[in-house]
Amino acid sequence: MKISTLAQSLFPIYREDFSRSALIALRAVRPYSRTSLRLCGQLFDLGLRPGHVIDAGANIGQFAASALYTFPSARVDSFEPLPDAISSLKQLAHRQPRLHVYPVALGASSGTATLHVNAHSHSSSLRSLTSQHLRAFPHALEHGTVECRIGTLDDVYYDRDFSSDSVLLKLDVQGAESDVLKGGQRTLRQVSHIMCEAAVVELYEGELTLPHLVELMDTLGFEPTAVLDILHGEGSRAPVQADLLFTRRDTASWLSSENDELGTTADE
Repeated sequence: MKISTLAQSLFPIYREDFSRSALIALRAVRPYSRTSLRLCGQLFDLGLRPGHVIDAGANIGQFAASALYTFPSARVDSFEPLPDAISSLKQLAHRQPRLHVYPVALGASSGTATLHVNAHSHSSSLRSLTSQHLRAFPHALEHGTVECRIGTLDDVYYDRDFSSDSVLLKLDVQGAESDVLKGGQRTLRQVSHIMCEAAVVELYEGELTLPHLVELMDTLGFEPTAVLDILHGEGSRAPVQADLLFTRRDTASWLSSENDELGTTADE
């Protein structure tokens, strides 16, 4: 499946140009990430009002801070294995009582594994870089490894009842998306939406690329409902990743009707 084909079948890619005054106000969100704020704004405009956000691959808390700002009643659980990033997350949690930090990676089973630490910390992964990643992002180089703990969604939430909350799972785990999903099949029954990075080309060894990820989501009861963003390689127009929103099939019709009420059109 080509990314252009998928994009044409879903909502138009949302683009927002922040005004200067809005940018000044939003920069109060720390850690500041224009991309994360834009993504959360898109989710809000699509009608999502999660009461619980599972932030898998939190890095230093860019998405967590944006979600806390955008969804002021939501609890955010952030999962991150990189030691330096964990320290930043804990500092954020000290200021934000709705944020809870889990210093582990999420995967298909519990245990330990080698984390490949990248010069760009948000590109660190349990999987090795491919040559396609190095061509697309030549400065994102591995510069070491650390051992980290791995848990599963089902281990963490084995006795949690989310029936009173709408749950958003955000997956940004650098090629290990399928492992997180496989380790959370019971938990996923209570998740209404998944925002997930999808690889157009294989950037990490053994990761599922876009069509195979869509197939896996389908078996888990989720369908793609929006293309939120597309990432291109440095100095290239070729897409290498996309941020997609997947919606549980029994809530997809609700999202469609809610979006109609919001008046979203292809011209917005």
